[in-house]
Amino acid sequence: MGKRKQPKRESSTKPKVPPPTPQKRLIKTVEWAVGILASVLTIAEFVLSNSPKLSVDASESVASFSPMGTIFYLSNEGMLPIHNVAVSCANLRIDGENLQVLGPWEFTNVPPEAKADVLSPGHRMSLPYAPAFGFTAINNFKGAQLTIIVRYRPAGVWWRKTEMFPFRAVRTVSGNWIWKSVPQ
Repeated sequence: MGKRKQPKRESSTKPKVPPPTPQKRLIKTVEWAVGILASVLTIAEFVLSNSPKLSVDASESVASFSPMGTIFYLSNEGMLPIHNVAVSCANLRIDGENLQVLGPWEFTNVPPEAKADVLSPGHRMSLPYAPAFGFTAINNFKGAQLTIIVRYRPAGVWWRKTEMFPFRAVRTVSGNWIWKSVPQ
């Protein structure tokens, strides 16, 4: 038998890629490091912004015959402190027999009792709003509503956040008034 001829290999038409230079490797490494750093910072900012867990409690009443006799408390149930806390009241509406009181969307004059430099985790602060309006008529009330607005700065970030807590006063079977949180 005769010798078989090897098939002729044609040279590739693709241009050869030169090996990367040290400068290009450095640029790729820097781009990778900046991408990782940006990802870590984005995740940290998200966690710091969303880690505060605030609640407003309206369970303590100094005069159960009047919805305005309730003391509201702001609680920090998160893991980190919150800073520059300012709490205002908005959307006040009081309904009674031959009486309707409508407040402005927001009371912009925040009293000193409704401010705190720091609210630590597990702590709470009393809010002066419902008793401050001074409506104490016993039988005249038919209902009331208000919104508590909390502005604060989460720990470790420079921006401020705002949370709203709407409430509605409801009369119980026994004739007492309680504030119920309104779902948002």
